[in-house]
Amino acid sequence: MLDALSTKEQRQGTNTFTPYQLPRQRLTPSSTEPPAPGQTTSLATPQNAEITESTPKPPEKKHVGLKAPVAVKKLDGFISHLNRVIHTRDGHDSVILFAAYVAQLAAAILETSGNANLRKWANKVVALVPKALASRVPSLPLGSKLFSLFSAAPRLQLRLAERLRALVDMLDDWSVMSRLWGLLTMWMLAKGFITTPNTDDKEPRVRKVKTAISATQIVSLIGFFVLENVAWLSRRKVLAWSDKSQPKLILWCVRSWGVYVFAELGRLLFERVRKRRAEAGQGDAEARTQWNKQFVENLAWAPLTVHWTTPGGLLPESVAALLASYAQFISVQGLWKEAAETAETA
Repeated sequence: MLDALSTKEQRQGTNTFTPYQLPRQRLTPSSTEPPAPGQTTSLATPQNAEITESTPKPPEKKHVGLKAPVAVKKLDGFISHLNRVIHTRDGHDSVILFAAYVAQLAAAILETSGNANLRKWANKVVALVPKALASRVPSLPLGSKLFSLFSAAPRLQLRLAERLRALVDMLDDWSVMSRLWGLLTMWMLAKGFITTPNTDDKEPRVRKVKTAISATQIVSLIGFFVLENVAWLSRRKVLAWSDKSQPKLILWCVRSWGVYVFAELGRLLFERVRKRRAEAGQGDAEARTQWNKQFVENLAWAPLTVHWTTPGGLLPESVAALLASYAQFISVQGLWKEAAETAETA
């Protein structure tokens, strides 16, 4: 769905948000035996005549392919499958967003744990050492290394968190740039919504509800893409919107995405109620599993839309990053399965 707020804007005091992922359209060595060596033939010849015998050909060597270790085969399979996933637009965006959320979560954990927890852990370790030995530990070569490691670990921890923050910034810009074409997709969805009437449902009430939900989602996503593009291009000095107006654009951008998320939750609940009445408990297990995944994914995004539109936020950064990582993991998991099924049928 949507990716996380830019970390840069968090450090500037503005609410960061998870950029949205476009909804997927559902329209959507062997060895051979060596030849037998040449055989010598014995012919009747006159005495004192020279006899020439054919020498046997040396047997051809079998070319045995190198057997790769199991770990290498598994790594090759993973990379090949990942390559198939990122060569689709949905897969490309999902993998980038998932990597950004995981990096943000790791950075938040590293910064939250800080020096205090590490010092407590080091003090507990030192407390286990007998007092007679504790006084001699710093003078021992290994002891001096351990103490220097304890003193350097907090600095390394914060330095790693800083590197992860820089990675999040890069992935955030990457994901926003990949969504600059999102308005073209929304144009096609809006055109299909207007020109293609809903004839699948015979009940007028059902058609009205579905039409209202679809219209709400399309309008909210159009607003999301327009506001995000304007804010990002203004930050890059392509457009002339002031720095003061950019936080407001981002705020309304996230609100637009929040409207889509809650509309999607409403659509899923409406479909669930209708199917339960029609099927009377005889539903497809695979369809129920897919519905559960979509519902949990949007349910994880819902509190984040409120968190990112509230001054100061409602959740700790680590909790928000964990929810975003889990929601995006569900999306990547579905795309991973689809790529596997496509590879099997190809």
